[in-house]
Amino acid sequence: MTFPEDPNDAPPPSSLEEQVKTQVKDKGTWLRLFYMALFAVIFYAVFAVTCVTAVIQFCARILSGRPLSGLNDFNATLAGYARDLVSYLTYASDRKPFPFKE
Repeated sequence: MTFPEDPNDAPPPSSLEEQVKTQVKDKGTWLRLFYMALFAVIFYAVFAVTCVTAVIQFCARILSGRPLSGLNDFNATLAGYARDLVSYLTYASDRKPFPFKE
């Protein structure tokens, strides 16, 4: 028979408080927040460009029967950049996207 965990077995709150204090004082944490805010703004710009290229490609499809092949490479690059932005913003990656790519 097992018993529920005893709440007294939990680590003392001071260790958690100390971890939080350490993270708050860490300059890297605040620098990451700055980059995240910057990349969030860039992401919205990328989204706007994506919407414009989607409309252009749709119009090209309506008018000529096929999307513009010259725009396909740009769209693929844009999609890869959006993926890099989302990965950084969601902590899936620590690699900063362009223009701060290391």
